[in-house]
Amino acid sequence: MHLRNIACSVAVALVVAACGSRGRPKQGDASSSAGSVSPAASAAPICTDGQRAIRKRAVAASRSCTTDEDCDCVDLPQAERMHRVPPLCGIVASRATAASLREENARLTAGGCVPPELCPPAPCRSACFSGGGAHGMCGEKTRCNEITDLATALIARIDRSCRQDADCDQYPAGLVKDCGGAASRNAIAPLLQLAKEHRELNCKFAVSCAPRFNRPARCSGGTCSLP
Repeated sequence: MHLRNIACSVAVALVVAACGSRGRPKQGDASSSAGSVSPAASAAPICTDGQRAIRKRAVAASRSCTTDEDCDCVDLPQAERMHRVPPLCGIVASRATAASLREENARLTAGGCVPPELCPPAPCRSACFSGGGAHGMCGEKTRCNEITDLATALIARIDRSCRQDADCDQYPAGLVKDCGGAASRNAIAPLLQLAKEHRELNCKFAVSCAPRFNRPARCSGGTCSLP
């Protein structure tokens, strides 16, 4: 009787042990991680949040500058894509801000985030433009900007000397904040070429000038002028 009780106790213990080992998942088993998130699933919100954050930073980026060296261009294909809003390619910002945004974009790429948009390889040149205050504003340097700079330099040192009326001519208005004037005919030739390119590129005029009648330039006291 005693031996029978011992045998029964042993049998019960074996059954319980067997059931327990089958009912309790081992550590690391797939069923034990039902509440965990796979790496692929956890990456999605990280990428989405990061891409949204980089767009917000880019939109509010500092563009204050003093010289052209303070500015830089950066492509941000990882930035969140917005409906009917161009991708953030060739964004101009202060050099320090652009470097920080570039690092953040690279971090998302290295983390496996898929860029919402790809930036085509295109040159982007930045420059510091006068804003009328103590500091300028970083912007993209275009051919239109270059035409304005060239025209400004030419007009600043343009030759206005003459001997007779035939030596003088008018230079075009609106290339700079100047509504035109008179100068030596030979000196005006480069300005006329810039004005032609300015029109072909549909560049904006630097100043709005009132219509005026064509007044021939004259030589007065050895200097070209408009009557």
